[in-house]
Amino acid sequence: MEKNIHSGHRERVRENYKKSGFDGFSDVNILEMLLFYSIPRKDTNVIAHNLLNEFGSISAVFDAPYDMLLKVRGITDNTATLISMTRELFKVYESDKIEKSKVSLDSAEKTSQFCVSRFLGQTEEQLYALLLDNNLSLINCVLISKGSPNTSSVDIRKIFEQVVASNATGVMITHNHPNGVAAPSSDDINLTKTVSDALKYINVKLYDHIIVAGRDSISLAASSKFRYLFR
Repeated sequence: MEKNIHSGHRERVRENYKKSGFDGFSDVNILEMLLFYSIPRKDTNVIAHNLLNEFGSISAVFDAPYDMLLKVRGITDNTATLISMTRELFKVYESDKIEKSKVSLDSAEKTSQFCVSRFLGQTEEQLYALLLDNNLSLINCVLISKGSPNTSSVDIRKIFEQVVASNATGVMITHNHPNGVAAPSSDDINLTKTVSDALKYINVKLYDHIIVAGRDSISLAASSKFRYLFR
């Protein structure tokens, strides 16, 4: 009887989704439906409530570390993997969509949009080099380092190698502040100057350094306070 009740409810939820996507769905309903695919026979509405009560919002659920998800009542290894994988799939989707459009990073707005999509759901600090051609079109986006970036931790030689391999004529760098604000620290300023000065030795220009925090970002090159770093 219980199985039949849940089966009928799940079919109704799926039919509503097929008709109009997630329009009209609450955050609980969205999570409830996602959990259908890792929890075959239990009431996933209750577990969806548990997740939202624990983390506060649907975005926080998807941003939650794997080990924290496992601490929520009703969450199994399969479910924690599904939630983590969904976050990573969305990040890949957003990055691939932008990259396949032959994006031109010829404005701070376009560059910031690209960089924000790169760090969606990322809970660890990372630094990327964006390799550009003469038209400021993106050739490649390469992970340079993980952890808080500074002049001692970032391998300038790795950036050089990627520039040569891509035949790039320009570079932008971007990194994220997962638990902070999109404002440069003293380490960020020093790193920008170091990379800019180093690239001059191989006649390659550093065009910008984008710092991302969630959906917010700052372009140092577009800021009058930090524009001197890119001369």
